[in-house]
Amino acid sequence: MSATLPVSPPAHAPTAEVSMSTTQPHQPISSLGGEPSSWPTRTHAYQPFAVQFEAGALIQRTFEIWSNDLKRLAGISVLPYLMMMVGAAAVAVTVAATSDLDGLGDMMSSGDHLVAILGAGAGVFSLCMLLYVAAQVGTYVAVEETVRGEPRRVGIISSLLAGLSAMPAVIGVYFVGGIIGTVLMAPMFAAVGLAAVTESWIAGVSAAVLFVPTMLALCIFSLRVVALAPVVAVIEEVGAITAMRRAIELTRGHSADLFVAALAMGAVLMGLNLLLGIVGIVPFLGIVVQLIAGVVMASLSSVWLFLVYAGLRDRSGS
Repeated sequence: MSATLPVSPPAHAPTAEVSMSTTQPHQPISSLGGEPSSWPTRTHAYQPFAVQFEAGALIQRTFEIWSNDLKRLAGISVLPYLMMMVGAAAVAVTVAATSDLDGLGDMMSSGDHLVAILGAGAGVFSLCMLLYVAAQVGTYVAVEETVRGEPRRVGIISSLLAGLSAMPAVIGVYFVGGIIGTVLMAPMFAAVGLAAVTESWIAGVSAAVLFVPTMLALCIFSLRVVALAPVVAVIEEVGAITAMRRAIELTRGHSADLFVAALAMGAVLMGLNLLLGIVGIVPFLGIVVQLIAGVVMASLSSVWLFLVYAGLRDRSGS
């Protein structure tokens, strides 16, 4: 008969202690107080993108990323334009099939048909705009993955789904930006309207004087806020107002460089558009060329905007 003796652990063996922290029933959870700006928010640790914020470097990197990932980026951007073409064709076929009126003039003069055409067109346009925003945001998600050198995990569909989830913030940026832009242009429009009504040369001169500073202010605001804030909203996962404030912070002191970079990229896109437009003159190729041009312009612009954001973050180090 053998006895089993308890074996104690060696003296040098480490002892694991597990500490668990729980909230007891008698300990109330304190609510957040003070102003909302003082509440804790989710922060994203800064990791350098290694993007040079210089006009030529941004253009070169844009075409490099776009050409290396053409299939995915084109697939993300093509959906809104396909929907627009299909929707427009469907509206035209439906109106033609259900109309017993002779001639376009009679059709347009008919109240019912005019309302139907305008309603269907507005519906197609709204859907295309929503898809365009989703494609734009999806491109930001895909390009971030590429720039960071991460293994490819985001495909065409998942990029669009990511775009749909971020659409409220992005649409909020465009909505608030549109209101601010209208306010910026209000004095010039008021002077133009006053000049047209009163035929006063003073009002006309005032409108002419206000034109240049108004357009300059609108351009700077569009570049610094409206164009960049959607990228901030997507990558940093913040709301519309926070994204707009963050865009202003990132571009502070870099407005001139941003303006030069935008002019350079705009010139490149304009040249490409002209080349594609020349090809589009060929019969039966116009629709296809328009689709290709739309996809190319949209995807290149989105890639460039993300790189601008990345370059500004690298400059600021935050």
